[in-house]
Amino acid sequence: MNCDDAGSLLNLTCKSVTEGLTFLQSPLTLAFDGSGLGAYVQELGNERYRISDNANTLFAAQTHGISTSAKRGDHLQRIAQSCQVNLSNDGELFSVCKAEELPYFLARFLDATARIGQACNEWLPKPATSLTRFDRQIGSVLKSHFQQDLHNYYAVPGASGHNLNFPFALQTGDQLRLIQTVPTSKGLPNWEKVYHAVGKLSDVRNANPELECLTIIEGSIDLQETQKAVIALSDCSHVIAFENPEQLLRALEA
Repeated sequence: MNCDDAGSLLNLTCKSVTEGLTFLQSPLTLAFDGSGLGAYVQELGNERYRISDNANTLFAAQTHGISTSAKRGDHLQRIAQSCQVNLSNDGELFSVCKAEELPYFLARFLDATARIGQACNEWLPKPATSLTRFDRQIGSVLKSHFQQDLHNYYAVPGASGHNLNFPFALQTGDQLRLIQTVPTSKGLPNWEKVYHAVGKLSDVRNANPELECLTIIEGSIDLQETQKAVIALSDCSHVIAFENPEQLLRALEA
């Protein structure tokens, strides 16, 4: 049995990567971020195949802040072994099988990946229960004027397939506005936060071009640096440089 036959049998979509290497996409998703779950299948010759996730599963988990430990590693190792799948020290899930065994080992491999995703989902960092200083300031202003329409910790999917969290969102009728905040650091724009916001906002806009995104950046002691940050953010959102509550509310209602 070849890769295409096994994929068809298990309702998998086959896509050729290079000669002898195929990616099989399943209808399953990872529990911790909702991205699609699949497997790379490599022809080894002599009617043998190697199935792998290319270490993508645990790499994706780490990008979501899921930390590793010896205890957690042992737990994941046991899950993999129970499905007759190997877990390498580099975080790769893989197995090797004969051609006639390919459907069986593909099913076990996808089961292992899904179960490891569920385990990782339990280890997701909990959302912060307290807002930052600037978030509290902005939240207070928004709540005073948009109490019924204000949402905290609003999540939307990006083009990457990952859910992205925003500190605030305003839902007025059918209109949704996502709000990202960018505080200062020592009185100057926090460029680490600026770059993070640009990446997150771009991901969301690529998935939802019509979605309205707004960034509220804290005013700094250096107007030129603030303007540079505003320009960097303006490619992916509307930007308000915060001065005071009255100015913010006027800008939001404009």
